[in-house]
Amino acid sequence: MAFNIQISGPKLIMHEKTLAEMLMIQLNNNSGVFGIDCSTGIEHSYPKLKKDVLAMSSALQKANFGNGDVVMTTDYGSYEGQVVLLAGILLGTTVSTLDYNLKKKHQAALINESKPDVIFCSVSSTHIIADILNTVTHQPKLKISTVVQDGFSTYDNMIGCAPGDLFVTPTKSVSKNRPFALIYSSGTTGIPKGIYLSDDAVKSALISFKSLMDEPNEYRFMITSPVFWYTGLLLFMLGIHYGKPRLFFSSKPTVEQILCSIHKLKPTFLMTSVAAVNEMMYYQMKNDHKYNINSLITLVVGGSPMRPELQETITKNLLHGRIPIKQGYGASEQGIIAIWPMKSDINTVKHGSVGRPAAGIKIKIVSLKTGKCVGPNTEGEIRIKSVSNMIGYAYDMKKTINSYDEDGWFKSGDVGYYTNDCCLFIVGRIKELLIYKDMRISPIDIETVLLSHPAVLDAGVSSIDCLEGDLLVGVVKVKPGQQIESNRLVSYVNEKVEDHEKLRGGVIFVNDIPRSPAGKLKREELKILVK
Repeated sequence: MAFNIQISGPKLIMHEKTLAEMLMIQLNNNSGVFGIDCSTGIEHSYPKLKKDVLAMSSALQKANFGNGDVVMTTDYGSYEGQVVLLAGILLGTTVSTLDYNLKKKHQAALINESKPDVIFCSVSSTHIIADILNTVTHQPKLKISTVVQDGFSTYDNMIGCAPGDLFVTPTKSVSKNRPFALIYSSGTTGIPKGIYLSDDAVKSALISFKSLMDEPNEYRFMITSPVFWYTGLLLFMLGIHYGKPRLFFSSKPTVEQILCSIHKLKPTFLMTSVAAVNEMMYYQMKNDHKYNINSLITLVVGGSPMRPELQETITKNLLHGRIPIKQGYGASEQGIIAIWPMKSDINTVKHGSVGRPAAGIKIKIVSLKTGKCVGPNTEGEIRIKSVSNMIGYAYDMKKTINSYDEDGWFKSGDVGYYTNDCCLFIVGRIKELLIYKDMRISPIDIETVLLSHPAVLDAGVSSIDCLEGDLLVGVVKVKPGQQIESNRLVSYVNEKVEDHEKLRGGVIFVNDIPRSPAGKLKREELKILVK
């Protein structure tokens, strides 16, 4: 039977104001707390934010930066970096965020590719970027740092030299498809891809997020993701747009820092990674639930799929069954794809599902074998039509064209399926699937079993080549104070999985599992570990 069906989210209602205009209105209207840096404990107000953003905008404008220029930040999420980004947005530049934890050769390639006119560095990234700039052909016209560094202007001097009475009119672009932002994919399976996004694409993604955070404005929300991930950038702007106090981290937090910050600052909303909530569960169980996290009304995880078994375990042991864990699904190229709305609760959220299509989203599933559209409960590649559609990949028209099928659907590269009630489930990335005796294996399934062992804190699964395909190898980080013999752990897993999913390559133990700052497994590094 041939299918030509799709599932869709609610209609998205857009307005004519640009993001710069929207953000400027909020800077003018908000007078309370903009955010608290959980890494330092410093609280920032909206009046201070407005003053600093206008001062930075004035300094950049005086140096002739504006429409057509690229303003790039290279830090985890400092207040100063956010000021620079907002100034760039108001002046109509293309804003960009770069992960300074990438390999230096990758950072050098991306700087040469994106050609930033202005680059901002924090205390964590200044020396790294200064070294890289000595090796690249493109040199930014202005380099800003929060610390003193040869060849860099200091952030404090730039905002301190501005006149007292400042006024900046948000710049309107002459082209609706002018790149508002240049962001980068995670790079977990290779060098990150540069992705151009329009003003409308980012604006629609913000509106999609609204359904997840439809709660009183005085409620605080916390995000652990860095601003160089699209989610971090979106939630940074979302907090301003809806006037919500935001709890952020200017450096990568430990699990205890996250828990302690929830205990002290009492956010109602937390968005973090699957790996982080798993470690939060372990910490709380080991320390007799030392930190009170009952202020949380909403807990959202993303970055990688969470299987039902793990979701149930964490819901029970970390949250005591009080609230659900809500998975989300998005892509830099397409924005927010699927989500559980604010009104969904412990009784309506389905474990293992990333929710239903977000506003302005259409989804279909295409068979990996036939390329034909399939119906409910059948696995295939997830394809998307979105109002948050990207402009394209940076300097790669061929890749952009090849990312869509002949009917204009974006090929996500993710395998999944949806149920009769339109709940979407993610199986894994096509290029991450392993094969043994012609049987497909999603490593996430085996990783979930490994994580269920009481001695395992974190785990990944990779493979070594053999004549019959991929021999699975478990890579394991053991909990402090715990011990487990490799053969017993292999037996534990093999008893719980299908024959083709067994750990025929054994397990290896490591001090740390390679993950990105957002918690995604770095599959390429995992592969190197098992060779």
